[in-house]
Amino acid sequence: FQAMEHRLGVAYSLYNLTETLRWAGRFQEARELLRAAEAGLEQVDAPQLRPHLLLSEAELLLAVSDGRGAASRAAEAR
Repeated sequence: FQAMEHRLGVAYSLYNLTETLRWAGRFQEARELLRAAEAGLEQVDAPQLRPHLLLSEAELLLAVSDGRGAASRAAEAR
């Protein structure tokens, strides 16, 4: 998707990779890709992806025992 400059495809692919890395317990790498997906979201019109990114971040925060941060992100996703 990057080679084709398909920014929406890149944002969704990064989100999917974020989730996969989180499930694999690779939290730091997941967080880095999440930031890249968030940056990519600023370049496309895809408001439906934002809640998914916020919930993904909430899940990452829960995984590292930051319940308060997770609750805050989950509330933003509503």
